[in-house]
Amino acid sequence: MELDKILKSPGLHELKVCKGMKISSEYDLSKSFLTITVEESKAALDGAIKSGKLLRSKSVMPDDGSFSDSDEEDEEDEELNQSVRIAIEQKEEDDRLSAANPVIEPEPELCLEVGLFGASDIPESLIGKRETYIKLECNGKVAVSSKVYEELNFTWNPPERFIFPLQDVKNDTISVRICDYDQFFGDVEMGSIDVLTKTIDEERESSSNLTSVRKILSLKSDRFGDVSVSLSLQVMDLIEAEKMQDQFVYEYSAYVPFLGWSYDNLSSSEPRYVTAGVTAEATHGDRFGDACPPIPDGYAEVEPWCLIGGTEDWSYSGSYDSNKWSKSQKMTDRWRRQVYKRRVACKSILGSTRRKSKC
Repeated sequence: MELDKILKSPGLHELKVCKGMKISSEYDLSKSFLTITVEESKAALDGAIKSGKLLRSKSVMPDDGSFSDSDEEDEEDEELNQSVRIAIEQKEEDDRLSAANPVIEPEPELCLEVGLFGASDIPESLIGKRETYIKLECNGKVAVSSKVYEELNFTWNPPERFIFPLQDVKNDTISVRICDYDQFFGDVEMGSIDVLTKTIDEERESSSNLTSVRKILSLKSDRFGDVSVSLSLQVMDLIEAEKMQDQFVYEYSAYVPFLGWSYDNLSSSEPRYVTAGVTAEATHGDRFGDACPPIPDGYAEVEPWCLIGGTEDWSYSGSYDSNKWSKSQKMTDRWRRQVYKRRVACKSILGSTRRKSKC
């Protein structure tokens, strides 16, 4: 096939040839996406082939506006023709295989992340004291919170986090039950509610910024009335969820009559800031940075430090070192604390992490 005929063939795009070289007629160029580009030397063409730029060259015309088409080719030109032909055929074969076998990305595995913050309006017990906990169940997986003794309005500080793999986000259900532990006669359920994960996912899709939906659920019971539970619900990628960690820091202040609440009322043995969470190495000090836990190796911050629940979301106790903190302040309570949270994630998932939550 002569060069002047090649130039007139339809649908042609990028191909480099040497000046004065004849293209083999064994390959039907009219069906390819090629453009004739004249190069002055074989070295230039070889470089284009080896660098993978064979099909991305800018078309260049000779100074005299014509192509030289010689019928006499030496061995070097024949080798060049062969290299060009092989490259073209390989490109067409790759395109054909790609079209016949498109790569289908697998759907990501999803999960439901639950964060427990607290409960209120728990009915008093006529016999003994309440020992309250939350029971969560989704797709056969059951999780139980830590127990809170005697308190009828309380918070988990820091919040407790649970992950449930989802099978069908449109039809799965998360069951939330609040129970009173009883060692001898069996636990008593004081309220329950079932939430469709579909509604959680729809709330996430309709929000421009938030994916963690914090809400107050009313757990109903004919016997005990309504009990309120504060929690967050988030549908997210399972791999992302498993490679995320939450870090917490407590901030304390103390009450003195006629002076009110202030961190200045804390004694020298009562630091203002303390690292929270059983997995963190406890550090403390009078500055936030003194208690701020380090980011683990291989992790990076994805959500900065923020107060959980806002500036007035305090828990109260009668002792600085107490394990019992209540949302309701009693006359004997002289200490209070609030919680800061930061989320970190493994660097390997940061490219795919696209959701953010709010404290």
